[in-house]
Amino acid sequence: MSPSGDARVLSVITQALKGKRIKEKGKPIKKDKTVSIKTTISELTGEAAFFEVEPLTTERGEMRGYKHAPKTLTEIIQNARGHGDQGFIVAGDTRLTFVQF
Repeated sequence: MSPSGDARVLSVITQALKGKRIKEKGKPIKKDKTVSIKTTISELTGEAAFFEVEPLTTERGEMRGYKHAPKTLTEIIQNARGHGDQGFIVAGDTRLTFVQF
């Protein structure tokens, strides 16, 4: 998901938690409709959504998990490198970007 996509998801969740009306593609949703948390979660985790949830089999048994989640630590690091030269780790005078990590 792009940074602007991340911002949109966070915006929808925040507004839903506050019970506010949101805009869909720049147009306000009808005045008589507000977005509930249940609706928002359903839209974010439904079929073909970025946070789609599916049943997973693990050593501990069946559970629900994110379909598009990285499967390994290597995938997580490779995805993080997509943020380029933005600051990632700052420790005293030492600064590392996502690419340097």
